[in-house]
Amino acid sequence: MSVVGFDIGNENCVISVVKQRGIDVLLNDESKRETPSVVCFGEKQRILGSAGAASATMNPRSTIFQVKRLIGLNFSEPHIKDELKMFPFETSEGPDGGILIHLQYLDLQRRAYLYAAEIAGLKPLRLLHDCTATALGYGIYKTDFSSAAQFKEQYNIDVYSNVRASVRLRVACEKLKKVLSANAEAPLNIECLMDEKDVKGFIKREEFENLASGLFERIRVPCNQALSDARLTVDKIHAVELVGSGSRIPAISRLLASLFRREPRRTLNVSECVARGCALQCAMLSPIFRVRDYEWLAFRGDKEVEAGVGRCTLEDLSRVGNWRR
Repeated sequence: MSVVGFDIGNENCVISVVKQRGIDVLLNDESKRETPSVVCFGEKQRILGSAGAASATMNPRSTIFQVKRLIGLNFSEPHIKDELKMFPFETSEGPDGGILIHLQYLDLQRRAYLYAAEIAGLKPLRLLHDCTATALGYGIYKTDFSSAAQFKEQYNIDVYSNVRASVRLRVACEKLKKVLSANAEAPLNIECLMDEKDVKGFIKREEFENLASGLFERIRVPCNQALSDARLTVDKIHAVELVGSGSRIPAISRLLASLFRREPRRTLNVSECVARGCALQCAMLSPIFRVRDYEWLAFRGDKEVEAGVGRCTLEDLSRVGNWRR
């Protein structure tokens, strides 16, 4: 029986497998460790992964991508409708209104993942938070970084009115952001984007960071909340580990360094650590593999006291239950 861990990301998927002497990340048919989270529906077949991503510009209305952040959300919410306008494919409301999961996922979103796994013929041992999976192995998603306003003013074309042009611009902007992670500036060239017009652009990293400064500042909120919930101060933090593809953005690293007063560490593979943690958790649950368990202490839920049976209550942040009569 195989034991594997799935990291289903907004952009890419990573699958890891447990072997007798460790955890390996599986390669896809192109010998790559990451597979795009894309499905393209053709007339007679479904095209997945890299091939599906390549077909997105040719068949944009039948190519599904970036659905992780939409799974299980309420179709009627205004911000969801605004998000759906950015996608070239059509969407409709499901009957409910509405294997790694986000920490903030609601019950409906979790059940949607389980239902999808059932359709795929999988038997999930456990849905695991991405933060938990990362900890075992030791995201902020947003798509409005790129804007078509400059092209509308300079070339008099509305990219969002053309589905194929919108997809091509999205792909080009994703490549541009990756280049800016390692370079101070980057060019943007797209041939025949729309109305037989070639468009050119140029952006500096500083300009990109100014455009996204509002999104970057939102990172402070969950970090401060985590410190408050844990009743810790910055001085008591031993280390800060960066994971996820978004952590490659230099501005995020600088922001966290100033917030925690120490340089963030990158000892883990930012793209593979979650899948490895999922596989490790599956190995712990499997009877086939012998994995050293983490230390834990078992406490019974009741205890004999003088006046009868007491009940153990677990309060927020408490390490040991408080016995009450």
